[in-house]
Amino acid sequence: MKSFTLIVIVAIFCPVDCLSLGDYSTVDLSDRHDVENHVNRFTDDADDDIVAIFNAINYRQFYCRTGFHLQIFPNGSIGGTPEDHNRHAILKLVMVQTPNIVALKGVDSGLYLAMDRHGQLNTSSILTRSCVFKEEQMADYYSRFSSVRHPSKRKRDPGTGEEKTMDDPWYIALDQKGLPTNAQMTKPEYKRVQFLPRAVDPEKVPYLYNFPVVQQLQEIRSRLTKNRL
Repeated sequence: MKSFTLIVIVAIFCPVDCLSLGDYSTVDLSDRHDVENHVNRFTDDADDDIVAIFNAINYRQFYCRTGFHLQIFPNGSIGGTPEDHNRHAILKLVMVQTPNIVALKGVDSGLYLAMDRHGQLNTSSILTRSCVFKEEQMADYYSRFSSVRHPSKRKRDPGTGEEKTMDDPWYIALDQKGLPTNAQMTKPEYKRVQFLPRAVDPEKVPYLYNFPVVQQLQEIRSRLTKNRL
């Protein structure tokens, strides 16, 4: 019980970046099974309550500079809403490979955001390489998310021998109407590709935190608050 309480306290006070769920530095991003197995390894071995904590602290809203939160609907469509704490706009940030290779998963829909070879955003019920993005953090706390898989045309640098993408990165984007933009038409300086990861308030979406460990978290927070007074 003491070890469980310690984990809960760490989950409350530690930033998400400090909560590593394993060493993903050896993940082969070209292998779908390797990607999925590494992400699922922690959840396969851990207690359900502990997994729930780590999942919940990775919940985020992604607010685009165009004025919309990124949404993933249960029918697989992608959209945007200006509404704060919209149930379809609560996403889980999944760390695929440290430090900045991630996936975005709809908490309500259970679907991963993905990008196809034409630059169109879609979804997947399982984690594949098309669901993996590189997060580029900006100085003002906004981030850009470019596809790891697309575009797929690559060339080898004659000097270093390193393979590089021939085209510019393809980014997740929402236009001025909150609709997804084809990634082939994106540039890093565009407002539509810049997203602010925002914290989620459990009191505004309690149905997403409907697991028993929440009560324990609340009790611990209450005791800590009383001890400070």
